[in-house]
Order: sequence, then C-alpha cells, then structure tokens
Amino acid sequence: MAWISNPLRELDKMQREMERLFDTFGYTPTREAFPLLNIYDDENNIIVLAETPGILREGLHISVREDVLRISGQCEAKSYGENSILIRTERCRGSFEKLLELPVKVKEDQITASLKDGVLMITLPKAEKVKAKSIEIQG
Repeated sequence: MAWISNPLRELDKMQREMERLFDTFGYTPTREAFPLLNIYDDENNIIVLAETPGILREGLHISVREDVLRISGQCEAKSYGENSILIRTERCRGSFEKLLELPVKVKEDQITASLKDGVLMITLPKAEKVKAKSIEIQG
C-alpha cells in the first residue's frame, strides 16, 4: 500500500518549524496578541481587562487618542543563571503595543486604570452622545 501525504499535516509541521526558527531570533508569534483582552460594555462605561502577568505597573503605558486605546509596555526577560539557555519562550518578551478601536467616544479626562494580580483594568466612561441640532432655515 502506497503512503499518501496529508497536505494539512505537512502545513502544520512547516508552521511548527517556522515558529521554532523565529523563537531562535527572539520573535514569538503571540507578540501581536499580547496582552489578551476582555472588553465589556455597560450602560456608562467601556471596561477593558488585559492580562499582563509579570509586568510591573511602571512597565505599562496607556493612552487614548480620539477613539483608539493604546496599551504598551515592556516585558522583562528573566535569566535563570549564567549556564542556562532559553530553549523555548511563549511568554511576552521585549516591548509590546496593542491598539483597540473603541466602539464609542469616551471621556478621556475620566479614564481610570488599576493593576491587580496580573490583570490591568481600564475603565473608560462613555461620553454623552451628541444630539443632532435642528437648524431653522431662513428666508
């Protein structure tokens, strides 16, 4: 019986090999996904929970410009002795940036953030909706 190659299995193998190669150069495929987010919308706020394990408050930066929330920071790589060699990394390493388009306008001067147990919580109060103004036509 002849052996038939499974193209999906071959693609999966190739992807694993590419990830292994990029790990060697300090690139992790999950960098673009960091930090992982949960986003909630209640009556008055947009609430963003970001998983930031091992990152100190001083290593995080948050900004809002127009309707885009930017979370950025630095993940410190830890060494485990001068004789140890990193053979695989899945945790955040180096700098990161996550941009999130907000679904509504927010009150930028009232945004709050807190960090507890590796979870960054950002509360963005919603701005009042601008009501259309009726304009009287003259003449």
